Amino acid sequence: MENRLGIDPEVIKACSLFHFGWVVKKDVPRMGRDTVFYHQVNEVLSLMGYDLVNPPYSDWYIIRLKREYDVAALDRDRKKNRELNNSSFAD
Repeated sequence: MENRLGIDPEVIKACSLFHFGWVVKKDVPRMGRDTVFYHQVNEVLSLMGYDLVNPPYSDWYIIRLKREYDVAALDRDRKKNRELNNSSFAD
């Protein structure tokens, strides 16, 4: 049974395993063999502001904060592009 958003409960369960920022690949074997499932998990994590990283030869799937939500990255971009009007940014 799907929820009101139409997200597969298995996808929700897989996403909830990332509460520490990583999950052992053995804990979600379906992600390794079902590309549709992998992309669904990636899409849901993306909606929450995270990138799913699958490092080669690693035993983990890792999530990281998307660059546009990373304050340090935004500050670096501001310094790099001083010609931007800083008043357009909400602090």
